[in-house]
Amino acid sequence: MGTAQLHGIRAAGDDVFRLVAELLSGCGMRNGEAPAVSINNIVANNAYRITEQVNQTTKTYAPPQAPQGRRLPRRLAPGTGQALHRVVRGHVRHH
Repeated sequence: MGTAQLHGIRAAGDDVFRLVAELLSGCGMRNGEAPAVSINNIVANNAYRITEQVNQTTKTYAPPQAPQGRRLPRRLAPGTGQALHRVVRGHVRHH
């Protein structure tokens, strides 16, 4: 994917869509991990601890699992300051 395409995706949609796109592309999160982001898991200006994901079938939160069903260990995702700032800003706005 080219830089222009990525900028186009990040500029499309509403605030939630843009945040998820930023977390997927800027932080290396997986599809189920980005929607499960919590302000409580920001561990530094540029790091996010992934502890759960959204199960796309049941729409529930669960620990990260591989497609084979085995549980994945918690991991740190490198976060861009911009993406993590948006998480905090969105939390403040909605609470």
